[in-house]
Amino acid sequence: MRTNVPYKKLISLIIKFCLVIGLLAAMYVPAGAAVTFIDVSALDATDVTGSGTDDAWNYSATSRTLFLSAPNGEYKLTGTNTDLRTVIDFTATNATVHLSDVILMSNDYTFCINSRDSSITLDGVNTIHCINGIEVLGYNYIGGYNYTGNNVTFNGTGCLTVFSVGRGIYLTPDVGISVEDTATVSFVSKGNFMAGMYSIGNSTIRVATGATLNATGRDGIYAALQQPGIILTLDVDGTLNALGDSTSPTNGRGLYAAVSSDATIRITGTGTVTATGTSGPGIDAGSTGTIELADCTVNAIGGAGQAAINTLNKIKMNNAAKLTMEQNSSSSTSNYNFETSDTTSNYRWKLTGPDIGTTDPLTNDSISVSITGITTGVIERCPEYKIGDINRDGDVNILDLSILLANFGKSGLAITDQRADINEDGDVNILDLSSLLANFGK
Repeated sequence: MRTNVPYKKLISLIIKFCLVIGLLAAMYVPAGAAVTFIDVSALDATDVTGSGTDDAWNYSATSRTLFLSAPNGEYKLTGTNTDLRTVIDFTATNATVHLSDVILMSNDYTFCINSRDSSITLDGVNTIHCINGIEVLGYNYIGGYNYTGNNVTFNGTGCLTVFSVGRGIYLTPDVGISVEDTATVSFVSKGNFMAGMYSIGNSTIRVATGATLNATGRDGIYAALQQPGIILTLDVDGTLNALGDSTSPTNGRGLYAAVSSDATIRITGTGTVTATGTSGPGIDAGSTGTIELADCTVNAIGGAGQAAINTLNKIKMNNAAKLTMEQNSSSSTSNYNFETSDTTSNYRWKLTGPDIGTTDPLTNDSISVSITGITTGVIERCPEYKIGDINRDGDVNILDLSILLANFGKSGLAITDQRADINEDGDVNILDLSSLLANFGK
């Protein structure tokens, strides 16, 4: 037995050694992961070169510009500066910049994001006042570097509001932005001729679940889609609000695609998009544009005297899409062409509203919808159920009959389950009962 004692001690030592190694590994932080703290309040009339763990930053007093240039660098900005321009340089690939209760002002672009795939992490309340807002580069025509596909992520639990005389944010060709976590990001253009968000070429704007993106300006979101086949994609699982806040008779659009030909506004995701015009339509795709809605809920609100949507071409919807159109033009009828993006499905069109209708069968792949006067209408794709299948379980049986009888003789809001109004005439009566009994047991 005593010969086993050394082995037990050896095993014990090995276990202790492994625990110590594990503890040291947990405490070890690579040098590149260190956070560089910069108090922007201290940047004034003197040039500064960063020092410490990560010295890849500098401040030019002449140009009033803070340059962040470390690849994979991590910076945390705090304080207030009333005349500061910040540049995340092209060398700072995958850089992360934390904004913690920062207030910045500038007579130019406050943030120029030249690097590929940077992140802006928000903590607390952050505010930027500037002539021009945030610029995101995909291709630098002067420097010659090409960052096509560049995406900037705003994340964290805080908020950022950019007040700009010019564009709130400017996206060069083939770049995108993402808003993640519970961050709230707002771009507000206070100029008479600028948009909250302005993009050129293919752009993708993503809003994750729990996150919010607001764009307010002459047009809320202005996509200058100047080449055939260009696509503006809004991938929204959270909340996106686009407000065209203008009194100009030709502007004030919530979401506007300035197209030359065959451009597409594509809205996807499980969140909610609200596009509101003040003197223009909520969504304007031009004379040749296409609007595509997939798995999303979209609210289009027209301004005074305006239709909800302006497009002479088509609106495509998949089976899970829902579009609410609030029209504010009392003197005209607006006509829209809708088509399904899934011709093999068993879904059908559903139109809800007092002044919205179609002469086409609701089972058609495409329908022409008219909306008359000041009204709100809802267009959606719904599953094709048997007539009388009130509870949508696939069978017409005693369960459905019970729901109908519980509402028999009721009208309007008094109906506790609106599906009991099978013919959707506002009353639950003998007509609905006859329709149900015709399919009873099927």
